[in-house]
Amino acid sequence: MVSGKNHNEKVIEIKKYLYNNKGQIILKSDCYQNSNDISAQLTKFYYDSLGRMTAKHFFYVHNFSKVLDEHYSTDESFYKLNTAENYFYDKKGRLALIKEITGPKDERFTDTLKYDKQGKLKTVTRFQKYGSMGELRQENIHYTTNYVYTDSSWRKYESASFGDQSGENKRGWRNPTIEYVFSKSGLLVKEYMVYDNYKELYRRYDYVYFE
Repeated sequence: MVSGKNHNEKVIEIKKYLYNNKGQIILKSDCYQNSNDISAQLTKFYYDSLGRMTAKHFFYVHNFSKVLDEHYSTDESFYKLNTAENYFYDKKGRLALIKEITGPKDERFTDTLKYDKQGKLKTVTRFQKYGSMGELRQENIHYTTNYVYTDSSWRKYESASFGDQSGENKRGWRNPTIEYVFSKSGLLVKEYMVYDNYKELYRRYDYVYFE
């Protein structure tokens, strides 16, 4: 159990974790002060006989309790199911597909994972038929994350998303492409605005770590 306090030393958040006899997490909960109310989130994890995660269920409830203390319930009957995901694996035992199984069918996402010849994660592609990106209602939404590895332990990945605007005036729309580069000195984040034939550096963040 983990608790968080504000500057007045008042407890404003309490988290609980539960593990099975194999050391795998099977339940995570978070009860916290939300403005004038107390809200709570609950996540349940499910595994197959090989120890692979097969599903994850997310629950939420607003105005959960009048008192924030460590005795709050983690019984799912006190919560409302918010969303759920199923996990699927390829013949090599690698995670290959994640499917959202709750909510309107056309708004559920599907994540497809691809690997390189060395078995390292190469690409994660998420697709939604309909959904929202920021304040815009979109259709045919694609989120793509590409992973690039070097001979060292450094890693870089690039995230991009785009969709077609819903409504009478349909037009193509893209989120900024975000590139993350990990190095020995820290993290470099670059945001690019993507146009038809090129991308332009929009913002750059340098995170430097000191010993």
